[in-house]
Amino acid sequence: MLRALGWLLYIIVLLALTALTQVGGAILMFSTLIVWSIFPVGRLGRIKALLSHTFAFAALYCAICLLLIPPVAQINGRVALQCLPTARQVYGALNPLSCLLNRHYVVPEVEAALMRMSKELSVAQPGTVVAYLDAGFPFVEGFPLLPHLSHRDGRDIDLAYFYLGGSGRYLPGEARSPIGYFGFEQPAADAKLPCAQETGFKTLRWDLAWLQPYLAPYTLDDMRTAEMLTWLVLEGPTYGVSGLIIEPHMGERLGVHSKLIRFQGCKAARHDDHVHVDFD
Repeated sequence: MLRALGWLLYIIVLLALTALTQVGGAILMFSTLIVWSIFPVGRLGRIKALLSHTFAFAALYCAICLLLIPPVAQINGRVALQCLPTARQVYGALNPLSCLLNRHYVVPEVEAALMRMSKELSVAQPGTVVAYLDAGFPFVEGFPLLPHLSHRDGRDIDLAYFYLGGSGRYLPGEARSPIGYFGFEQPAADAKLPCAQETGFKTLRWDLAWLQPYLAPYTLDDMRTAEMLTWLVLEGPTYGVSGLIIEPHMGERLGVHSKLIRFQGCKAARHDDHVHVDFD
């Protein structure tokens, strides 16, 4: 019975790693074979076996993700975005988990746009750091990047908004939520709400009202966020930007209007916590 439960847990972990990282499940199987080749099944006690498998997986996962996946992904036509901002390239992942989970791969055009935009924004407003959330996996076009409905070909990226602290000071590389998602900007009282009646669980438009008080009490940096959206709609098409998804009330609030800006509809997650950018 315990052995059966152990295998069930193993399969669940394997599937979860595959869904979260694309390659984690395969690496788990490989690391398991390595441990079994060194220590035959049953040779180690349960605790030692668990520790050995965990260490082998962690070491192999880090080595493969750092050394093997980036060059192989390039052959597949995708590049890894840098994880931490530098003096020359002032963009990076909002949360290092995006890189740890291999969710920071894009086609070269997306990287070029991000590099150019972050440089120009930092020149216009010194100290500005562009933070991205989820982008794409390194391999296989069409592989789902859960929980997103898109992000399947390296041509989508989510960008965080910019925020101010309580003193009105700009907070580079920070957002209300540690992962950038779910820290919603609430619409004004007179804003048009096309999905006011769409509140069911199946719509995916979860307001998560219970979560909001636990998020950082930052305020939106309207100026920097508007400048980012303006760059994307004016300069972005040169790099292949084909569309932006934000909530309608955000476009009105920030005063940015373009045929490239569209609403995702009432059957998808809210987009007043980040902007989703599509590339051709």
